[in-house]
Amino acid sequence: MSGRQSAPAVRIERVPRLGEVLGQDHVLSMLRQGLERRTLHHALLFVGPEGVGKRTTALALAARLFCASPREDDACGDCAACVQVAAGSHPDLRRESFAVDDRGQPRESMVIDQVRGVQLFLGAQALAGGRKVAILEEAHALTEDAQNALLKTLEEPPRGSLILLVCHNASRLAATVRSRCQRVAFSPLGRRTIETLLAARLGVAAQDARLGSLYAEGGLAFACEPARLREAHEHASRLLAAGGPRSYVDVAAAAKDVLSTPRGVPLELKLLLQLLRRRLRARAGVEETDLTPPGKTGTLLDALRDVEATYAAVVDLGRNANRRLAAERLWLRIGERID
Repeated sequence: MSGRQSAPAVRIERVPRLGEVLGQDHVLSMLRQGLERRTLHHALLFVGPEGVGKRTTALALAARLFCASPREDDACGDCAACVQVAAGSHPDLRRESFAVDDRGQPRESMVIDQVRGVQLFLGAQALAGGRKVAILEEAHALTEDAQNALLKTLEEPPRGSLILLVCHNASRLAATVRSRCQRVAFSPLGRRTIETLLAARLGVAAQDARLGSLYAEGGLAFACEPARLREAHEHASRLLAAGGPRSYVDVAAAAKDVLSTPRGVPLELKLLLQLLRRRLRARAGVEETDLTPPGKTGTLLDALRDVEATYAAVVDLGRNANRRLAAERLWLRIGERID
């Protein structure tokens, strides 16, 4: 297997529709206006927090462009084209995400060969006789070489092509790439919207939906896995309630406990950072929420240092630093102050 193989096509239960996207009225208005006037830019950069509907909107827009029987300026969801989009088999739609390594595991970057594949795809004639759409998910993970290769297509797009770049960290894209796209900014979702999405649309239990909305911070990045979120919440809360490690043996044990995932930032650590931020706000006199952790907060400076130490650990783990060292450093810094 090639180490640069693309991830397999993603199959979904049914095609999403623009009208089902919540909390992004300004985005939908702009896209619908572009559809009506046929003035959509050839390259759209969808930016915003994780879990606010960027991928869903990109796929819904593609479905609308391919749909044989659009209804009220939206995809019908039933025609052959819509069925193909949902199945991940539409011949004129290409979705690119992380490359796959030799073990079949997703890499943490999008490489130049993927961009070249997209260029060949867009340069070929549309098999269905209409538009060709390429969705680059996780566009912020494009390597420098991949971004440089993409520039030519952004500058000289093939006729009838549409490139959708989905990105939650636009600063990681070169200015030359950003300047050749039309920026479409997605807003954080409100707690009520998130709770509605979780409970009404995803069938999450009311209590879990409420917990998810409190932790979500404007998106559904991890709130869609209620059992995992509940477990991580209980774990993070126990880490605070335990009083912190008091010896190096305790530090090592606590670090191992936090490192529940082989790579990336453990969900427990992300939630711990949120709890400590809430503790800081509570110490500063800001209104408390149901997630404000119990116990003493120490001084305002102590609370601030705890947040800084945890944030540093999150950044280190996100950069693939020495995982155990990053976690142990965190507990050495805040262990004496979290009880």
